[in-house]
Amino acid sequence: MTELERISALTIDDCFFEILHRLVDFSEVPEGESHYELSEEELSLYERLTLHVSLEKPSLEAMEADLITYKAELTAAEEARLVEVARKADLVDRFNALSDVNAAYGELGHFAGQPNTAIWLKDLLVNEDHEAAEAALAALEAKDTEVVATRSSLAYQDARRQSYASVGDQLDMQYHDLCDETTTWKDHIASVKAAHPKP
Repeated sequence: MTELERISALTIDDCFFEILHRLVDFSEVPEGESHYELSEEELSLYERLTLHVSLEKPSLEAMEADLITYKAELTAAEEARLVEVARKADLVDRFNALSDVNAAYGELGHFAGQPNTAIWLKDLLVNEDHEAAEAALAALEAKDTEVVATRSSLAYQDARRQSYASVGDQLDMQYHDLCDETTTWKDHIASVKAAHPKP
């Protein structure tokens, strides 16, 4: 049973003393004056809370009405808690989704003045400082997007480096091109550039 389901199922008996405290004035009065008539079971529990108080038994209708109000307050509090739980989960997911955490950390640490951005951000999440974590993650995500875009724009360079023949092989191509009047080396370079064009 979820907490919301448990709240929805609450009865007056479940919330008797909470409702009593909400509906009855418990200001102290001299001993012997009017007291609320409690059942034996209620009295045994109630005596532990307070004695010698002026009590007027609330009506069943008043207790039922207050139960509705009380359950609404509990429901609102639980729903707010669930929103924050979901928000934290989303922040953690966004943190984990960063494609290059280390690169983004460096930039964030620079302007946030934090010696260890990873620990700082994780502390924000653990301590549920969601506003600060949200701002930090937004900055991280912006930097991460920039890092990914930069690396993507330079990816052709890595691809070309891996495709080019070794320096020795290229020198051999150039030698034979000079001797044989061929264009082997030029054709090789052109084919690599064509296969991995600059964006």
